[in-house]
Amino acid sequence: MLEFLRKAVKSWVAKGLLALLILSFAVWGISDVFSFTLTSAVATVGDQKVSADEYANALQRQRNALSQAQRRVVSLTEMRDSGFAQLVLARMIRDKAIAEELAQLGISAPDEAIAEAIRANEAFRGSGGGFSQANYRISLGQLGYSPAQYEELTRTLLGQQILEDASLGRAGPPPGLAARIALYQGERRSVDTVILPTSAVEAPPLPSDTELEAFYADNLGNYSEPERRSGVYVHVDATALLEDATPTEEEVTTFYEANREQFARPETRTIDQLPIGTADGAALRRRLDDGETDWAALAAELGETPADLDLGTVQRNDLPDTVADAVFEATEPGILGPVEAPIGSVLIRVRGVELGGVPSLDDLRAPLTEELARRAVQERAPEIANQVDDLRAEGRTIPEIAETTGLPLGQFEGLAIDGTLAGGGVAIGLSAEDVFLREVFDALDLEERDIVETPDGSFFLAMVETIAESRVLDFEEVRDRVATDWQQAQRVEVLLAEAEALASDLAGEATLSDLADERGLLLSDYPTFSREAPPTDLPFGMSERLFEVDEGSAVAMALPGGEGVMLSEVTEATLPEPDALQEITERIENALTRQYLEDDSELFARAIEASHPRHIDGSAVDGVFNLLGAPQHGGY
Repeated sequence: MLEFLRKAVKSWVAKGLLALLILSFAVWGISDVFSFTLTSAVATVGDQKVSADEYANALQRQRNALSQAQRRVVSLTEMRDSGFAQLVLARMIRDKAIAEELAQLGISAPDEAIAEAIRANEAFRGSGGGFSQANYRISLGQLGYSPAQYEELTRTLLGQQILEDASLGRAGPPPGLAARIALYQGERRSVDTVILPTSAVEAPPLPSDTELEAFYADNLGNYSEPERRSGVYVHVDATALLEDATPTEEEVTTFYEANREQFARPETRTIDQLPIGTADGAALRRRLDDGETDWAALAAELGETPADLDLGTVQRNDLPDTVADAVFEATEPGILGPVEAPIGSVLIRVRGVELGGVPSLDDLRAPLTEELARRAVQERAPEIANQVDDLRAEGRTIPEIAETTGLPLGQFEGLAIDGTLAGGGVAIGLSAEDVFLREVFDALDLEERDIVETPDGSFFLAMVETIAESRVLDFEEVRDRVATDWQQAQRVEVLLAEAEALASDLAGEATLSDLADERGLLLSDYPTFSREAPPTDLPFGMSERLFEVDEGSAVAMALPGGEGVMLSEVTEATLPEPDALQEITERIENALTRQYLEDDSELFARAIEASHPRHIDGSAVDGVFNLLGAPQHGGY
């Protein structure tokens, strides 16, 4: 039994579970140990109980995790209302169900296996690489767990591993699945395309009204008027405030003097370094100084390229001492050396010199003026926004708020969610921004809304006064559009037929490049791409079709909006090299195997949980929240 447990704890599943346990505790930042004790268990699973102390500590761990993630204090009420508190208890109930199953089967990992698992955990290793009893106790103390509690958790995890090993088939992915996925992902295409424009086809005569009306009926989605909204708003415009927030010369000077050390620039050089090996460095330097050769030619002579020599902009501590001394003695661009470096003798070209120090006020006046103005706006805009919010709370209308604050009163008329206006115009300024459109279309008719902050630090308060529901436009309203669209559709059909015929011709010796030259069409070539990352300007669905045909084949597809037809030829179809394909296949095989094992483990745990009835004491749950300082909820 002990040998079996030793093998189990060395498996990647057990190690992963134990590591995840430690990691999750560390992220949650457990440092609390509650001093109170409730007599009632909040939940029971068979003979196993989730004590109030356990649940309270788990809630606090989750609360700390959420607070850290959101960078604010998350309340227990928020956790309960959002379902996180219930999720914490559900996790604990599952753990107790597994413990109950182990107890009923008489399975318990012995102390030797627990000790071996803990000693093998990297989280408890000391500076020498081995298990550290001091680190173990310190870590658990920081996590809020006693050694006995953590050892019991480890015992449960090992027991669960035994159950899974005995009960699950550990079936992996179907044979060949990983190889097929790897082949699918690794396949590449190179493509040439041309556009056959609709302007190359003469517009056909208009059909009868009956045909136009049928075309209209088949394409009603193109002739719909979207929902449009109209209303008013006030705008605390940060950009406008910035124009009036220019600081005085005295303010700029005071700010500069108070922060001058923060403006200090480090001393830097921009350099190239040319290794010269065993060559005569002094002779090479003379050739450069005398103009017999230049830097690029000398680099080529020594088998180097300029790109290989570029060290960029460096500070003194970026370089070895001998090189740094030579480089930072230079006060202007030029050639240095030869200099002894760790890689051998080198010549150095200094391309740029920055002596560092604190820039003068004149040098910084413009950016400091801008920064002080920005800071002033960051303070002023929220102040005005609070004034607007207070006036709204008093029941003032938006026009009254604008008059009181002196803010401009804005209006939006016939605004659609896509930013278009009734009559064909397009919204500009604030009313064209996504945050404004979302707010306007979340609002109800005449609903009082909260003031909203925009990404640039501005604020606005909007009210929707009228809503024009979306509708399908009558045929007579869009008759001219329908006629134009019908003609465009006919021209596209002609082009598609022509493109399909050309695609058949390209199956022979002719190429799309030949066709482009013959017809004076612009040829666009797309270098190698995969299914997962096709060129963004290919029509929707074109990439999929290109991967369905072989090298030398062509595909035709209409462009959106009736602009024409794209004809694309696959100029190269490639598969991954065998070694690369094998590497990708193994990586996918490992990922699929892990996923299968995780899924098996999850389903197995659910089955165990379902086989052991649970009971949750709602009053005890509320008691925990009450003791933690949250109002009672009235049940789980």
